Amino acid sequence: MLMPRDVAVTVFLDSSQQMAQYSSATYLHNHGVPVFFDDAHAVAHDKVILIDGSTDITGSFNFSVVAEDRNAENVIIIRDEAELNAAYAANFALHLAYSEKYQGMNR
Repeated sequence: MLMPRDVAVTVFLDSSQQMAQYSSATYLHNHGVPVFFDDAHAVAHDKVILIDGSTDITGSFNFSVVAEDRNAENVIIIRDEAELNAAYAANFALHLAYSEKYQGMNR
């Protein structure tokens, strides 16, 4: 899905987000972002952002206000490490391949 400024965004979450009344999955879906659920694992504990095949952002950081303001977190930005960038992309593709696409609250 192309977002403003031609940014393609795809998200996968664990199934705990699937049952919430109004979750991040619903928010993203309602804003045109393809969302997928990884039902094969109890918790999708990865926190990874992949950018253009050349930058990966990962760590314990949950990308939330609480994590930013109150938690002790870590984040690392990996740029231009082709082998590592490819490994992160392959892992994302693996999980995405068996994940179920979110159809919204009224499915």
